[in-house]
Amino acid sequence: AVVVVSVPAILVAYFGEGLEAQLLAGGLFLFGLLWLPLALIAAAHADSVFDAFNPLTTVRLFQRLPVAYAQVLLALLALALLASVSAFVVVPITDVVRGLLPPLGYIVGYLHPLYFGMLAARVLGLFVFEHAAELGR
Repeated sequence: AVVVVSVPAILVAYFGEGLEAQLLAGGLFLFGLLWLPLALIAAAHADSVFDAFNPLTTVRLFQRLPVAYAQVLLALLALALLASVSAFVVVPITDVVRGLLPPLGYIVGYLHPLYFGMLAARVLGLFVFEHAAELGR
């Protein structure tokens, strides 16, 4: 799903020339970021592997729950901002801990980003669970 939503922006950025192509690549990248959670939900919710690559599947999911999906996007944006802000606190602390207890510093440093990824997956899982009837399951 990550590759499918990012390929158009990468192709335009690589093959395009000029400011217009870069703006188009930026717009496609932003669209891909907004589309990615829906593509992940469609991949987890699809009946077959090929349904996950069908854009109509994601369009149908969005048409059923546009307001709830906007809430999911806001929650994921809040998690991304929280992860970025907490990195400013955690990174200096892990640098100090690495000087005192190197294994513990590396463990905390590597687990910090994974925690926010797990929270994002939890948000998407709760979305699917709470809206199972609307999603057709």
